[in-house]
Amino acid sequence: MLVLEAGCTMGPKYKRPAVNVPQEYRTPEPQPATQASSLGNEQWWQLYQDPVLTQLIHTAIAQNYDVRIAAARVLEAQAQVGITRSNQFPSASVGADIYSQQNPKVSNVFPAYQVNAGDLNLSVI
Repeated sequence: MLVLEAGCTMGPKYKRPAVNVPQEYRTPEPQPATQASSLGNEQWWQLYQDPVLTQLIHTAIAQNYDVRIAAARVLEAQAQVGITRSNQFPSASVGADIYSQQNPKVSNVFPAYQVNAGDLNLSVI
């Protein structure tokens, strides 16, 4: 315990340095928001001075298919919903089949024969 007290009493006395502090503080006035320019509007490709790249950039801007792609994806999603919901509705199917089969006489045990048949299927779920 005596060691701890001795540690606290050793060393120089701390003195706060003098600082010139203004008496009043003012908040800075808010700056008007500037319009952020799009990176697409910057002409970064001109740094390369490549006419092929410049032509490709102009073609991409002129033929921007983003909206068309987004619209196609919306239609695709609507079609997927229709397909998914189709299992909720009743369904019916009809089918017919007619066939004829002839077999020649191969031996005395099995005579020649001919079969004509047909079937009709109806399914309601």
